[in-house]
Amino acid sequence: MWQSLEFLPQVDRFGNYLINFEIGAEAALNKTFSLLTYIQDSYDNEPAVGRKNNDLKLVAAIAAKF
Repeated sequence: MWQSLEFLPQVDRFGNYLINFEIGAEAALNKTFSLLTYIQDSYDNEPAVGRKNNDLKLVAAIAAKF
């Protein structure tokens, strides 16, 4: 399992920022392949006109290790 959080403020205007969050799990299927499932959330407190503040993604993937 893993998680990460990052806060990215605008240098000249600290009140404008992005927040990125990720939490996930990895399970080995065998020696070479594993299953990854994670959620990524990106929040922009001042999005572009016509856009929403929040972007949430659910990702499921198979990873190969060489």
